[in-house]
Amino acid sequence: MSGVRSIGWAALGCAVLVSLGACQSAPTQLGQSFAVSAARDRFAAAHREQAVHFERQGALADARREWQIVNALAPGRVDVVDTLSRLDAEIGRQYAEHLAAAKRARAKGRDQAARSELLRAVALRPDSDEAVDELRAVEAKIAYARLDAQPRVARGAVSEVDVYTAAQPAVRDAPSAKPTDTPRVAGAKATRAATTDSAASIDARIQQGTTALSNKDYAAALAIFTQLEKSAGGARPEIKRYVARAHRGIADTHYERGVSAFRSGEYEQAVAEFKTALAHAPDHHKARFYLSSAESLRKP
Repeated sequence: MSGVRSIGWAALGCAVLVSLGACQSAPTQLGQSFAVSAARDRFAAAHREQAVHFERQGALADARREWQIVNALAPGRVDVVDTLSRLDAEIGRQYAEHLAAAKRARAKGRDQAARSELLRAVALRPDSDEAVDELRAVEAKIAYARLDAQPRVARGAVSEVDVYTAAQPAVRDAPSAKPTDTPRVAGAKATRAATTDSAASIDARIQQGTTALSNKDYAAALAIFTQLEKSAGGARPEIKRYVARAHRGIADTHYERGVSAFRSGEYEQAVAEFKTALAHAPDHHKARFYLSSAESLRKP
């Protein structure tokens, strides 16, 4: 009988110990939960404060972003949802006003005013294709108006803005400027191809190339750096930049010749010069503008 009592008391003692352990772990779990909740509330309060600040400054898109963060930290709060709805409506209203004002300004030829309105519209809705396309067209027209001498662009089916915007995808996708006709280079130094790839030899040839660039002998520089790019381009990444500079220098030279021919009414020569410039630098927008005009004015 005494043995049974001992077993009973032992079982009771074990139960008490287990229950005490559970009671000790419960406050720890509750404490962790409260800490996480408090940290989340602090974050939400900070973003709420930032949202109010942005809205007072008129930066509605930034304010909306901050309210979205608050909503993610404390989902389902009616005041936050209502604020987001109000901001969406206000952003939509202001966006429509700026876009309409930009179109009115464009119709009156006030390109700078249109650009300002479109920048405000894009700030409100950066993902708006309509506003972004309008802004690109206006900026293209402004850039064209700043040319040293405006060429006479064919009116009707082709305009300077059409030429600029149509060229953008081709320019972005072009892997590199690869002229169809590689210029001849006079002089043994420019055409001599070294057979050694030693560091000293490469440095010496780079020095020759940069000297040619400084002297605006872009054809000679291009020959030197093109050969270097094939033999040591992987080891010397700056060579690629020198190649691009040489191409650009050649493009600018042919562009200037084209403008001179254009102003003299020699449109066939101008077309040839502008095409050569674009072969070396597909993103040479001034050459592209003039090319369109020269092609429209030359005799059929």
